[in-house]
Amino acid sequence: CLLLFSSKVFGGQELSSTVDDQCNPEVASWTSWFNTQNPKTTNGNDIEDISIIRKSYPEAARCDTVLNVEYSVLGKTNNDTSLYQTLVNNNGVVCMGSPTSRCPDYSVRFCCPNKQEYISQQCGQTFRQPHTNSPLRIVNGFQAIPHSLPWAVSLQYKDVHDCGGVIIDQWHILTAAHCLDYSNDLGNFYVRVGAHN
Repeated sequence: CLLLFSSKVFGGQELSSTVDDQCNPEVASWTSWFNTQNPKTTNGNDIEDISIIRKSYPEAARCDTVLNVEYSVLGKTNNDTSLYQTLVNNNGVVCMGSPTSRCPDYSVRFCCPNKQEYISQQCGQTFRQPHTNSPLRIVNGFQAIPHSLPWAVSLQYKDVHDCGGVIIDQWHILTAAHCLDYSNDLGNFYVRVGAHN
């Protein structure tokens, strides 16, 4: 998803579309605000680009994927006849001006995925700690914490839970032999993965 727009400013008034400032806190978070260039020292231009910012700020280096960008104007130019163009996308803000038509001084922040969402994707690892201190194991057990045992599956026969199983690899499920009582009817079996209840 790219957020693109250009804005032309005449006499210090910015005419532009708005940028969506949403960042879902369940899976992502905003970085701090960054301001790496000042139009007064860069021939009227202001480029706040994530690839440049990553090199200077460790916090931005964690942002491998940019989900959204928010920008702010720190200071407008004093030139009432200013004319410049601004582009905002997932890389940041690029404003092209000139020494006589300077851009405003922009700062940006980036919405980046939280790292815990991308911990290892290997089998046998979970993001949630399961219950481990109950003496009850199979018969009349206890309610599992949702999604704390991602390798556990429901073996379904004709859309009804029949047995449990565990994922061995991407192609194999381990279950008890008696669970396949309908061995001549394998077309009606399927495995339900990632469900709770």
